[in-house]
Amino acid sequence: MRSIFAALRSLVLPYGATSGQRIVLDGVNGRISVYDSASRLRLQITTSSPELAVYDAAGNLLAAVNDTPGSGSGIVSVLIPTSSPTSLGFSVQQQGDTGLRFSVDAAGSLTFGDGTNTLGTTVGITRSTSPLRLVVSKGLGVADDLNWGGAAYTDFTPEWRSTTGTDPTPGNSVIESCYKVFGRLVHYYGYIQRGSTATNGTGNYAIELPLAGIVRFANQERWPIGSAWIRDDSASGTWHGFPIVDDGDSTQFQITGFLGPGVSGLWSATSPMTPATSDFVGWNILYERANSVITP
Repeated sequence: MRSIFAALRSLVLPYGATSGQRIVLDGVNGRISVYDSASRLRLQITTSSPELAVYDAAGNLLAAVNDTPGSGSGIVSVLIPTSSPTSLGFSVQQQGDTGLRFSVDAAGSLTFGDGTNTLGTTVGITRSTSPLRLVVSKGLGVADDLNWGGAAYTDFTPEWRSTTGTDPTPGNSVIESCYKVFGRLVHYYGYIQRGSTATNGTGNYAIELPLAGIVRFANQERWPIGSAWIRDDSASGTWHGFPIVDDGDSTQFQITGFLGPGVSGLWSATSPMTPATSDFVGWNILYERANSVITP
């Protein structure tokens, strides 16, 4: 009897199956194959890579297990074909859980749960595009440094505005600034050096923020968010002031401070001086932005 089975190339087990359903035992190649009623391969176990493969009805590979580390495909690979539902591609739960521990949908979003959340509840990391972002809703802990907002500061050219009159025109002025986002916190620094073809406009001045700030207090304009300095190049005079975000417009900041002996107020087209060629304003500020994400 042993010699008879050894001579068989394959053994088909059709017990209880409908037409097409079968289990094929291939003793020569060491392979077990399972077919559905339409004779489509759904499961295969072999001695070669991958050792275990699961297919859907369209022939797409759903899961592959390889017990040889370093093979390139990983020990366990799970593939989500385009025909799968977008709501859920892969999930992990422990026995007794009422919700997910981990899931990946067809869009590439990852959700980490505690076993009690329901599908769609964001309790971990969500992937989105334009640009690629990570949103952490329940806190994030790391053992080493975490670089938020990219490896470098983002360059930004702000508008030089007037809040009460005619906007200045920068002409050939030099305007440079950059910023970086840390969750809700934005670090923003830069300067404007008036060029010879600039016009001063009229009224109180404001400078655009790279990201809109949040109005935290009723009297927002009374709370400084950093430091600023105004330089009169021809007179070699410097005035120090405080940047503020007015609750009337959180897309820009103004500068208030000492404008002369016994005089304080807002930086404007005439105070503390009338800007001329090579005059300079600089700022270094920290402020709370309106939206909380890791990367801008």
